[in-house]
Amino acid sequence: NNYTVNRIAKNSSTPATLVEERCASYNLSHDERYLYYQVDDGENNGFYKLDLITMRSTQIKEGNYKNICTTTNYVFFTDVYESKIYYCKYSNDKVEVLNPPSEE
Repeated sequence: NNYTVNRIAKNSSTPATLVEERCASYNLSHDERYLYYQVDDGENNGFYKLDLITMRSTQIKEGNYKNICTTTNYVFFTDVYESKIYYCKYSNDKVEVLNPPSEE
C-alpha cells in the first residue's frame, strides 16, 4: 500500500485510506481526534496533522521528523538530522523547541 495510513471501522472489514502519501511514522492524539504523521515521499516531506472529524490535513512543519509522541494536550517530535525536540498543543499548531533545564 506504499506506506499509506488506513483504518478499518469496528463493524467493517474494508480499509479506508486516511493518508495517501507515503508515511514514515504516525500517532494519534490522546482523544483520537487528530492523526499526526510524517510524509516521506521525497516531494512533500513534513510533519502533518489530520483532523479525523473534518478530514482536513495541515502541514505543521516542513522537513523530516521521527519519534512522534502524544500526551493529553501536546504532540512531541524529533528532527531526524539535528536531534532537536519540537512540540505543539493540539489546540494550535505553533511549533516550539523543547528546551529542558540543564542538570547541574
